[in-house]
Amino acid sequence: MAQGFINIEEMTGIYIVCSDKSLLENINRMFKRRGMIGVTDTAGRVRYIVDGRESKWAAMKSISTFLNLAGFKEINMIDGKTNDAIYNEVIGRVLNKYGFEPAHIGTKAVFILIKQMIINNVDSRNITVKEFYNIVGDRLQLTYGQTERDVRYAIKNSAAYERGVKSITLVKKLADEVRVILDRMVDAGEL
Repeated sequence: MAQGFINIEEMTGIYIVCSDKSLLENINRMFKRRGMIGVTDTAGRVRYIVDGRESKWAAMKSISTFLNLAGFKEINMIDGKTNDAIYNEVIGRVLNKYGFEPAHIGTKAVFILIKQMIINNVDSRNITVKEFYNIVGDRLQLTYGQTERDVRYAIKNSAAYERGVKSITLVKKLADEVRVILDRMVDAGEL
């Protein structure tokens, strides 16, 4: 596995609210990120609340995005490694190749973006930059602005940087490079 890159695990947010106003502020902030929130009751059942205040089309888009990006993934084992571990290793190698700083939060954000594109077979034309950055922000507990700035900084300080090219375009190029490596591994029978 590439040195310095960690497997980003799903994170749980715990919010303590002491007033109705604080509760509403937290819910509104979460709605602004993804357009929906999940609430777990004491029996462990998850209920999803979709923000329909903007329009029914925005609500449908939130549901569609959630279903496409948060779906179940099959775990396959190859030589004792899960596909997830192989993805982490290949993504880490590509990021190392371009000199990304492993300890930088922006590099972790780029790592997650690439992994989401690969695992969920997401084409960047089918999802907005805001949706991508909100996924990362949720995982790393960052705002959209912080995520955007950290990704931009990590890319600018790497060999992948191209003046005048948008950060998400460069992330897509990195994801395409990872896909090529994974395809070669499939062709060679390694995956």
